[in-house]
Amino acid sequence: MKPPSDHQPRPMVASLFMAAPIVFIGAIAIAVVILWALTRFGANEATGQRVAIALEAGCMAEAEPLLTARADQIGMNPSFEADTLMVTLPKLDDAIDLIPALLVRPGRFTLDNAATGLSFDNLGIEQVSIDLDNAGMPNTLIKLTAAVGAVLAEVDQAAVFVPTLDGLVFDGLTVGRLVEDGELILVVDHGKTADRMQLAADQAIILAHGPLPCSVRVKGVAAIASRG
Repeated sequence: MKPPSDHQPRPMVASLFMAAPIVFIGAIAIAVVILWALTRFGANEATGQRVAIALEAGCMAEAEPLLTARADQIGMNPSFEADTLMVTLPKLDDAIDLIPALLVRPGRFTLDNAATGLSFDNLGIEQVSIDLDNAGMPNTLIKLTAAVGAVLAEVDQAAVFVPTLDGLVFDGLTVGRLVEDGELILVVDHGKTADRMQLAADQAIILAHGPLPCSVRVKGVAAIASRG
């Protein structure tokens, strides 16, 4: 288990950034992202290649609204035909590989304490946003529901709960901190700046719309010929 992490107060720009809609950040410079967040300038619409993503799942009817919501969050103008999702990719390197993989991520969140046996899942999430730390680096912020807070208020305040997302383990937090803040941060503390920005945004996108009801597999991706 990782030790608890101290959550430092956010600078003003971080609070402003949290209010902005989640966008697929990719490799855009952080200054540009902050400017977009502060001014709300521009449209959240992808402008790359239109592709057809062939999918396979035993729960496609249930998964389709979530997949559509994830793609729409990135501004990809999604539409379904049978088990094929048509989207417009962002103009990013390797988008034809990265985007389909992102869309079908399970998105399963847990917040566990082994000693008490208590465990919370995606239903304990009230809101998801992007948070900037004191160094100006983005992380994924999760606001917990009042119901989770009420349960935690009855637990030993020194107990440590560990968050995970799709099996990736993040720093644990004490119950006292969780109750006081009512939120937690999935800290992205490795990799290049562009990679950290992309991972924070990816996590926010999949958490914002709940976990997929079953495993969804990408069978193939094909470019859609433009009309003209």
